[in-house]
Parts: sequence; structure tokens; C-alpha cells
Amino acid sequence: MSKKGDSIKLLAGILSILLLWNTTGEAATIYVPDDYATIQQAVNAANPGDQIIVRDGTYAENVDVNKDHLTIRSENGAEATIVQAANFGDHAFEVTADYVNISGFKVKGITTEYLIAGIYLNNTSYCNISDNNISSNYVFWGGIVLDNSSNTVICNNNASDNLDGIDLYSSSNNIIRDNNISTNNGYGIYLNGSSNNNIGDNIILNNAYSICLHLSSNSNIVRNNNLSTNTAYGIYLWVSSSNNTIINNNILNSCNSGICLYNSSNNNIYLNNFINNNYNVYSYSSTNLWNSPDEIDYTYEGDTYTSYLGNYWGDYAGTDAHGDGIGDIPYSIDSDQDEHPLMMPFENYEIGGEPPVPTLPIEAELATEVIGVSYLGDGWTWGGKGYDCCLQRFGSSDEIRTSGYCYYDGRIDRCNTDEATGLDCSGLIFWAYNRAHCGDEKLTGEDFANLPLLYEGARGQRDYNTEPITKGELESGDLLFFDGHVAMYIGPFSYQGKEYNTIHASGFTETITTASYDPDSEELVTVKPTGEPQSLAVKGYGRVTEPRKEGEIRVESPVDVRVTDPDGLTLTRQIREVPGMEYQVRDIDEDGELDDIVIMGEIKIGDYSIEVIPEVDALPTDTYTLKVTANGTTIILAENVPINDVPDGPYQIESSGTEINAAPIANAEVEVQVQPTPLIEEPDDNYIIEANTSNGANITLDATASYDPEGDPLAYEWSGAVTGVGVTLEAYLTLDEHQIDLTVGDGSLTATDVLDIAIQDTLPPEVTAEFVPVEVEENEGLFGINFSANDICDSNPDIVAVILLPELIDPQVEFQVGEKVKLEYDFLENGVLVKGPYPEGLWEEIQVLGGLTVEQAQYVYIEPAENIGNAEIWYKEGVLIIEGFYPLLEVSAIDASGNIGNVTAEPELMPEGE
Repeated sequence: MSKKGDSIKLLAGILSILLLWNTTGEAATIYVPDDYATIQQAVNAANPGDQIIVRDGTYAENVDVNKDHLTIRSENGAEATIVQAANFGDHAFEVTADYVNISGFKVKGITTEYLIAGIYLNNTSYCNISDNNISSNYVFWGGIVLDNSSNTVICNNNASDNLDGIDLYSSSNNIIRDNNISTNNGYGIYLNGSSNNNIGDNIILNNAYSICLHLSSNSNIVRNNNLSTNTAYGIYLWVSSSNNTIINNNILNSCNSGICLYNSSNNNIYLNNFINNNYNVYSYSSTNLWNSPDEIDYTYEGDTYTSYLGNYWGDYAGTDAHGDGIGDIPYSIDSDQDEHPLMMPFENYEIGGEPPVPTLPIEAELATEVIGVSYLGDGWTWGGKGYDCCLQRFGSSDEIRTSGYCYYDGRIDRCNTDEATGLDCSGLIFWAYNRAHCGDEKLTGEDFANLPLLYEGARGQRDYNTEPITKGELESGDLLFFDGHVAMYIGPFSYQGKEYNTIHASGFTETITTASYDPDSEELVTVKPTGEPQSLAVKGYGRVTEPRKEGEIRVESPVDVRVTDPDGLTLTRQIREVPGMEYQVRDIDEDGELDDIVIMGEIKIGDYSIEVIPEVDALPTDTYTLKVTANGTTIILAENVPINDVPDGPYQIESSGTEINAAPIANAEVEVQVQPTPLIEEPDDNYIIEANTSNGANITLDATASYDPEGDPLAYEWSGAVTGVGVTLEAYLTLDEHQIDLTVGDGSLTATDVLDIAIQDTLPPEVTAEFVPVEVEENEGLFGINFSANDICDSNPDIVAVILLPELIDPQVEFQVGEKVKLEYDFLENGVLVKGPYPEGLWEEIQVLGGLTVEQAQYVYIEPAENIGNAEIWYKEGVLIIEGFYPLLEVSAIDASGNIGNVTAEPELMPEGE
């Protein structure tokens, strides 16, 4: 929720047209590399209006974009998404279509002496290039190049280590703002034959030239830029570049001149700082105005004055006898002079109302917020563009506020009903662009009835805004129509010695046409190039209409909301994905604080969720109220709930399309407590629990975290794998995957949460094994073998016992429970390996040992028990046990869940002679 609207200073003069855009279907979102392996393949497959989202990675390709209304953006920003030119002699991106948005890429790797750019726009309009990092492209052109292109926004980019940062050739009505441009070998920003562009709020450092206007680059605005440490000039006007306005720039530490003008006249340069440049200014064959075109009200060191204001020159040596902050003698500039030099940098002068200067429509990039985005779906394909000047509202004699390109904007405070909204691109401006020709006569309602309206909301705006009025009835902010154009009346203002009172849009021409008041006429007229007056005055912002509305969500401060519709689309103040849904901000309860209202143009079938998000400055004791209204039914989801009690989960609304039901239990979540502790607790209530009985686990389900915002008592009902009632439930679950549902109700409304619990046996069997010496007679012996396996979930695990014979003894012998296995030993006789079982003559004296014959002694026998085995192995000291070689016993057990336990045992040798 915004505490105050964004604002800009009113700048009168030329304004550009934003053309109508009308999509014909619901836009799709394409993911790279999920749907297509490359960006180019995605572009080839896309339809106008689609959005292409590129996931993290490096893409070696040269992308050609020749389709209108495409948005191509990275998923996670320029540092994570790199476009490396596959062909170093070609542009990384080349755009030859209108309404294209490219944002969030790092573009690099172009190395050629030809006319190649990182991002190249050729003969395009209404594009947006933003949030990119164009670096290390050693090309003849710049990182970003516009060629014969118009009405494009280049903002929030980083352009470094190229030849030039940003170049414009024969391109007009563009905005270049909020870019960081540094360490380029040539120009930071270069204009060639390019007019009516707005260059503002850029940081341009360590280039040869910061900004160059070349070859009749006229009527541009260069404003609020920081230009520093350039090896040549800070600002360079070169060869017939005229009628430019240069204001509020900091130009510092240039090795040559802070500003250089060569054969360039009739420019207006004032309220700039020129500090610590080798030469602050150089002017050759040029005559320009070095102070404000009009007197300005300003405050300096606590006192208020009215005067023309010039520039601050770091090397100015004059005095200020009047103490008004203006030097007593002019600052000499070759054949010119600044007659009103400032004694201090311009930021020390508080301007009461900034003087008007010619400007483009503010922030033409706002156009891209409507173009190519997913919320222009079926039924909302009317979303056209009007004129920027008319998408602003009057604030005072020197200020207008931008409403933004919303469908409906509640921030316009002249609305006379709660639902009514100000004029925007969905209404009057839309149909006006569809040719509200009037000629010499005023339009009537019958004339308007035949205009090509694509949405009844726009027609509603028409009905409220077509009352002809005279000059005496005009109020600031009213709209005027004349032969295909729209103008806004703002009240009298002066510019360059002339009086005006209206701003409006002009066509694709460098001829400045300005609407003005004819003192000999009772009506407003526009001075067209032909001089033919054609006008129609119509009430504008004073007349409002309701948007299409089937429902609304209201939340009173101090919180914002995040609404997700049944299709999974999201609406916040910053995110607008839901067709027909608009987020407004205004004071609903008249407490002086702005509140939030969500207009629901269409109620879909399914579930809506509403997440309450406290503002950063909200106190724990502040309260909020949340209401939902649809088709005459209002449900209070929360009323005067403290911020400290904002639920963790969202509020839920269930819609049938005509009726809504809500679950005010915002935190119907289940906290599961089990013994033992879950092995894994995943998001969305997924648990993996270790079995603690022979066939499953005993668990405890605990729902004490459930919450009702109104404090009503709750009832708990469990269903699914287990059933029962109550806030807690003891349950036994077998080895398997289970789903458990919890329904919580307050007597009339319910909410449900779902648990997924998997009971698993992950513990291996416990295995034991040992050799037990059994004395037989001197120097001879018998080993008994004992082993067992036990498992909590499997009473009869599979057991394998293996005798690992010494290094010189082969083979290894595996014991299975209940079977006999013959042991064939290899014996070492006089250093020679002799194959057995018993080499002749080796054990002649041992015919019977412990009741077993020699033949019987060649076998071991494991008693047939379920999980316990034993056997006997005869050995003869010094024969089987040779230099430390003796058998090992390895026992393994595997349970029904596949868990394996094992152990190895070795004999404890009896001392010789025992």
C-alpha cells in the first residue's frame, strides 16, 4: 500500500503518441530451456503477446526478434542469465518488431570492427530494454543501439567496457534513464540525428564523452545526470544540434571541457553544476541561452527570491552583493555569457515550482506494463494505449501525477464514489485514439456510438466524458479532443516568452505543435501546422465511471494483500497477473490512512486465497479488517485483528461463480508430533517416520496450531488413513504411505489441511557372530561358530554366513542355515601348496577327533534355527593357522525392507599347548 502517489513535475510541450495495441487471445508463457532449448527457438514458436522466460545459464546464440508484442526476460536476472554471441560478428539481440521487451540478461562476447551491437533495435517502436548488463563488447557501435526507432525505453541497464554505451541513430521520442554507463572507449550516450528524446537520471563515468548530441539532434532533454571523470567532454553538442534543454546535471572532472558546443545554437542550458573540469565550457560558432527561460521562485539561505537562474561554475570568481545566490557579473562563455551565474551548486536553491521545459510524456516505459503481459486474457483484449499526457492527472500548477497503466486507478482522488476511478487507458483515451474526429462541430453522443469500442467499460467512460464545455468551465485536468488527438488543460503557464495552458500529443513529426488558448475565441483551439483550429473540450477527470465489478476485497490499513485466483494467478500492488482484477489504494474508512481494495471484474469458479502482509511500519497492536463482497454477499474474514495475530497461512474463499463461501480459519495447519522424531519433514505437510513396532509406528497428531481469526471455538475431525475427533489423536500406521485429512470448523465454516505420512523401516538388523574355542587335545582344537540376527520389523530376516579363509586357502565357503557345506582346505606342506581335503600322511595320526572321522571332519553343520546358526571347524595348530592366517566369519542379514546389517568375527587363538 502506497502512502503517497508517485509524482513528476509538469513539463509542457511536445508529447509523443502511444499507439493502440490490441491482442487477440490469451498470452502464453514459454520457458527456456524447458519448452525450447534456445531463446531463438522460443521466439520462433511464440505468438504476439507471449512471454518467454529464460532460466539461469549461458546461451551461445544470436537472437533475432521479428514478432510484435513479445516479452523476453530472464528468470533470475542478468548475473544468472548470460547471452554469449555465438557469431561474434552479429548482434546478440536484433529486434525488428514493435512492443518487444528484453530484460534481465548479461550480453557479452561480440568482437568485431563492423556495425554490430549487443542489443540492436532497427525500425521499431514501443520497446523496452531494461535491467540488462551489456559489457565487454568490442564493437564499432554501442552496447545498445537504436536505429530509426521510436517510443522505446532504455532503463536500469549497465553498459560498460564497450566502444559506446548507448547509441541512437535517427531515433525519436525515446527515454534513456537510470542507466549506469562506464569505462566505454567512446561515448556514454551518443545521439546522431535523433530528436525529442529524454535522457535522465543516468550515471555516466570514465568514458571519453559522457553525452553527445550530433548532426541535428534537436529538442532533446538532458536532465538529472551525473557525468564524471571523462577524458574528453561531459556534454558535447556537435553540428547543428538545437533546441535542446540541459538542466540539473552534475558535470565533474572532465579532462577537456565540461560542455562543448560546436555549431549548435538555440539550446537552453541552466541549473547545472560545472565543477573541476579542465575547461568548464567551450563554445564555437554557437549562441545559446544559459539561464532559465522564465523567472523562478526559489529559496536561498532561508530567504525567498524571484529571478532567472543560470548555472554553477566552479571557476566563477564574481561576488554576490545582494545575497540572492546569483553572481553580480555574468560568466563569460566565448561569444555567449551566463548572465545569472549561481554562487553555489544548484542543489542549494530550493525551487518553489520548477520552470516548464519541453518534455516527452513521462515514463513512456509505462506502456510496456500493459503490452505483452499475461493478464491481458480473454475478455480483456481491449487493453489499448492512449496518450501519455492523458494518463497523468493534474496535481497543481506545476505538477501532474502519473496514475500508471492500470485498468482502474483509485489513486485519483477526485472520484466521487467509492468504486469510481480516474481516466486511464481502458477508458476515454482508448476510444479517443480510435479517431474522435470533430472537424468544425462538436461531437454528439450519436457520433460516439459508432466509434470502435472493444470493451463496455470504455463505452462507460465515453458516456461520462462527452459533455461539451466552454473555456470558462474548464478545470485543470480536463481533457480536450481535436482531430485525432487528445490534450489536457492545465491552466496558464509560460514557456520561452509565450503563454500556454494545454499540453497534448503530437504525431511522428519533429514539428512542435502546442495547444494554446486563443484570447479571441470562447473555445480552446490547437494551433496545427496548417493553422486550422479544430477543437472539442470535454470534461475529463471530474467525470468518472465504475469499472466492471462482480466482487471486491477490502482490507483496511495497515496491511497489504496477495490474492491468488483459482487458476494460480497472482495479484499484488506490484504483480498483476489476474485478468479483470485490479488493485487500488485509497482511504476507505476516512481515517487519513490509505487502504487497499481489490476490484474483481470476474468471479471465477474455484478457490481464492488472500494472504495478509503487514506493512513494514505496522505496530503489533495495530489492527486490520478484511472483507470480501460478491454478488451482494459480504463476508467478514477478519475484523479489528491485531497485527500480532496475522495468521501464517492465507484466508480462503470458495466460489461457485455466483456465490462465495469463505473459511475464516486462516491457519488450519496440523503440527505432527511423533516418536521417534520424523526422519524427514518436507514442505506441504509431508513426513517420513521411522517404524517403531514390528509392523509400523505409533504416532501423535496435534492440531493445536489451528486458528480462527474471530476467536470462535473450533471442532476437529480427522479422516482418511485414521479417523477420530479432537485437537489431538493417537494413531497406529503400518509400513506404507498414508493420507490424513483434518477438517476444522467454527460451527458454520470449515477449513481443511492434508497430511502425507510415510512409515518406513530404515534400520538394519542387529547381527552378532563369534568364534568359540573348544579344547580337544594338545596342539589341536575345535572352533564353534555362533551367529544371530534380530530386526524390529522382520522376525525372520535372511541370513548369510561366510567363512573367509586365509590368503593361501581357497575357496571361501558360504553357510546357509540348515545345510552342510564341505570345506576343502589347501595345506602348506614343506613350503609347497598341496590340494586337500586332507593330504595323505599329513594327519595320519588323527583318525578320529572328538568322535568325528576324518571324512566327517571335512564338513560343518549349522543347526536349522530361524535366525541362529552354529557350526564346528577343526583346526590343527601350525597347519591351518600358519603365520597368522586364520579363518574369518562374516555374517550378513537383510530384512523385508531391504536394510542390511553385517558383522565380522575372528577366532581368538588358543595358546599352543593348551
